[in-house]
Amino acid sequence: MTSTVRSGVRSRSFWVRLHRYVGLVIAVFLIVLGLTGSVIAFERELDAWLNPELFHVSEQSAPVLSLDALAGHAQQFDPDAELITIRIKRDHGESIRVDLKTEQGTMRELFLNPFSGEALGARVRGAFVMDRAHVIPMVYRLHTNLYLPGHWGVWLLGGIALIWMLDCLVGFYLTLPPPLRSKEKNNSCRNWLSRWKPSWSIKRQAGQVRFNFDLHRASGLWLWPVLFMMAMSGTYFNLNAEVFRPIVGLFGDLTPDPRKTLPGTLQSGVDPVLGFSDAVLVAHQWLPAGNDNLELSFVRYMPALNVYRVAFDQKGRGNEVFAIKTEQVFIDGNAGTLTGRRGYDSGTRADRFLAWQFPIHSGQILGIYGRVLICITGILTAMLTMTGVVIWRKKCKSRRIK
Repeated sequence: MTSTVRSGVRSRSFWVRLHRYVGLVIAVFLIVLGLTGSVIAFERELDAWLNPELFHVSEQSAPVLSLDALAGHAQQFDPDAELITIRIKRDHGESIRVDLKTEQGTMRELFLNPFSGEALGARVRGAFVMDRAHVIPMVYRLHTNLYLPGHWGVWLLGGIALIWMLDCLVGFYLTLPPPLRSKEKNNSCRNWLSRWKPSWSIKRQAGQVRFNFDLHRASGLWLWPVLFMMAMSGTYFNLNAEVFRPIVGLFGDLTPDPRKTLPGTLQSGVDPVLGFSDAVLVAHQWLPAGNDNLELSFVRYMPALNVYRVAFDQKGRGNEVFAIKTEQVFIDGNAGTLTGRRGYDSGTRADRFLAWQFPIHSGQILGIYGRVLICITGILTAMLTMTGVVIWRKKCKSRRIK
């Protein structure tokens, strides 16, 4: 072999070992993340199916109660708790959810009948409890921070996502045809593609070892764009301020997050002048032009800032293709003035790139079809990881035999 070919072989051998051992290090995490991600692709539907008494209500001709009335009913349920968020977005025949922060600092999710304000039930968000009410939130928290304390779980999974993203590039490189000897060289594109073609297929009637290898390589190659984007968006969620925003900021201007730039007012125990309903009316006036058809998603009061955070989503978000627009308007709780905005149309191109990350990660970018794809991809990610472990075990076993 020529020196160039020998160098290429040595380089390829290094990347093979790197791909193998990096995969082993993150294997358990990818299996857990893949399987839990498959579940939460349909989080809302599964939660409602498991807990119909919390989610389902009989539709009535009477109008839905105002936000302030719903807030009053929530406070009656737990007078000592701090009302944080009213989640307005709901499907036909569903309840409204309210987030309460108890005196002990735990977050409770309260389900209200939107027509009467009746409390249908409550649960502790993210509690590690194996019952119908808590199993889906438990899976969600396992997917996001592994139940590790503080930010450790978030940072750990962010690191795993970053490593996975880089390993996806290595894995793709390893599917490419290896360098040829000088006598065999044919630089035609057609010849190169014919040598790459076997990487995309699974050899029929092959032995167990070859079948497992082909399954790992071909599945990873066909799913590569989805896997890479899942890893990238996972980095966005868990290492946003540490890694993702600084890198994106090198290529475009990012709008500062109002929650981090507004001065604190320490309004604890002091009620704002504006109520939830008034805050929504003011926020509507500050939506960017052409966004009047956005649906109210949630309203959150932040007492430390004395600011309402009012969120709007594009109609059909989560079920329709490319229904990904979202806007958040921040309103002063006393003066009713605009204190900040962030969203798809109100932001820069870099802001829009960030806004794409959640729809990509959840599959909502392609509506219901994308969510099905993410569900399947999660299962296949676990399968790909396990086939990689099997390949490594076979290699170790063959070395011991020799």
